[in-house]
Amino acid sequence: MGTTQLYSSDGLDERFVNATPEIRTKTVQTYYMIVDSLEVCIKSKNDENAENDAIRNYFDKVITGLREDAVALRDERDKYAMEMVERHTKNLENELIIANERNKHMNEMNELLKKDVEEVQYKSCTEKGQIGENMIATYLESIPGTKMSLKNDVAMCSDIWCEYEDCNILIESKHMKTVKKRDIDKFYRDVRMNTVDGAILVSISDGVRIPHKHWFDCEILDGRVPCVYITCFESNKHVLFAALQWLKLYKQKCKNTPSAKMKETLVGVMDEWEKQISSLQKHKRLIKGLMEDVVVMENSMTLTMTNVAVQLENE
Repeated sequence: MGTTQLYSSDGLDERFVNATPEIRTKTVQTYYMIVDSLEVCIKSKNDENAENDAIRNYFDKVITGLREDAVALRDERDKYAMEMVERHTKNLENELIIANERNKHMNEMNELLKKDVEEVQYKSCTEKGQIGENMIATYLESIPGTKMSLKNDVAMCSDIWCEYEDCNILIESKHMKTVKKRDIDKFYRDVRMNTVDGAILVSISDGVRIPHKHWFDCEILDGRVPCVYITCFESNKHVLFAALQWLKLYKQKCKNTPSAKMKETLVGVMDEWEKQISSLQKHKRLIKGLMEDVVVMENSMTLTMTNVAVQLENE
């Protein structure tokens, strides 16, 4: 037999061509069964892919919805938190305003009460003058080497006689809202009626000036007795000690010095002292301003911490 040919000229398998009709029929049926099975598999696979795409699309929509809900919930939460902060801030601001108004009202009430107490306490000029004399006497008792006696019940003798080391000094106290010229004239009369080494006119209350005098001033009365004038003793008692020292210095060193030159020296030094006192008062005002700023900063810090606490609570 010759070589077996698998395919004929028309492309068909030689075995199929040479097979019996029954085998050909069975082969064709088997082929179509395989083709049908492949089509079923392909269709099933396509249906499965379509179902997976539908499930994927569903879950994508669900996730997208959840994300949108989360964003809306976060925005709503932030809005609520801001409203709570603004509400608490406004409440705190209102409380601060009320507290400031209350403090202002209390200060006004204290001032009125202080005035009422002063009016009750100082029913007469005599009683108020007695209190001023007691203030001076109490301070003089704290200065070593000082002896003093009250002379307010002795005519033409001023209020206090003070012996400071080897100086006999007459002291007149003025505890009133206004020191007038007639008060200075009475002081002159008392100095002329007594033999003393010096004299001091003291204005007790703050803000009360002696007419035609500086807050610390001096003159030589009748070219004989050095007189010193001081104000604001209530807030700066040591100015009285300075006056005592100046009178002692005058007796020891300046008695034979022309009065104009002595006054020029004393006033020059006291001008320098006044500048220093002014600078000191300026620093006091600065310190007071700093303390007020500290209070404002403390209130601001308290408000900030309260806001932070509210935000943390909301979170």
